[in-house]
Order: sequence, then structure tokens, then C-alpha cells
Amino acid sequence: MKNTCIKKRFIAICLVLIFTLSTLCSTNAFAAGQSEIMPLSGTETLPAGEYYIGEFTFTDTNITPVKTIGGASGSKTVWFFIDLKKADSYSGNIKVTVEIRNANTQAVIAEEVFPLSGTAWDTSPIMKVTLNQGDKIQLWFDASSIGTSPGYYRKASVKLTSVVEK
Repeated sequence: MKNTCIKKRFIAICLVLIFTLSTLCSTNAFAAGQSEIMPLSGTETLPAGEYYIGEFTFTDTNITPVKTIGGASGSKTVWFFIDLKKADSYSGNIKVTVEIRNANTQAVIAEEVFPLSGTAWDTSPIMKVTLNQGDKIQLWFDASSIGTSPGYYRKASVKLTSVVEK
């Protein structure tokens, strides 16, 4: 009887520790405002012309809050200038996969893979898509190793600017 009571208490203490640690260790990371990551709700409208979306650092994967295409009605070309850099200290190069997705269906509209080496900003990545005013999109990012076995949590920094055709 005494052993059963001790076992139950031990299990209860273990469960409390597990729940406490899982609560403390979880975070939400969304691409957001200037030089920080913070959860956002709602949508952000990308106006006609050039618009600085923000800068953030992420580990493994990240998806931005919903972005609504602004400007005059109709079809328009949208460019995304994506400055990237490796942000972890692990050896080996990384690649960042960027997908532009339909926010309602998560269908991939466009995808590009950008290899990175070193920790300097690569300012050449550009993605171009044709969208309609009012379309809702999200940008999804994935940082992964190149030529080395997976296992590390790879980190990348992003500066994101859009240019919506007027």
C-alpha cells in the first residue's frame, strides 16, 4: 500500500514537471515588425510601390502573418527583395527555401531556394509573382543544411521588402 502511494506521488510530480517545462519552453515566432519577432494577428496590406515589411531571425521554419495585396484593382506584378544571412554558429553552409503561399489554401504560388555561406548579408535574392489586388498571401521560410547531415537547428536572418506594381 505504501509503495503504491509513493509511485502515484512520483508519477504526479513527474507530470507536473513535464507540463511546466513544456509551457516554459514553447514560443511563437512570426515574421513581424522592425528588427524583432512577435506574434501578429490580422493582416498587413502591401501598398503599391516599395514597402519595407521588416527584419527577423528564425530557427528552422517560419511563416509570415497574412499579407493582402494593395494598390489599384486588377492583376499586378509583385517583387519580394529578400536579404538573407546565416545566423547560427554551426559549421557548414545553409540554404533558405522561400515559398509564397495562398493564405487561404496554403497552395504554393512560387518557390525559390537560396544557398548561403558565411554570415554576410546576401542581397541578391528576388522573387517575382503575378497577383491580384486583394489576394492574401504568406511567405514561408525554411533554413536547412547543405551537404551535411541534419540535426542542427539552423538559423537565418531575413530583411523583407515588397514592391507592388502601381
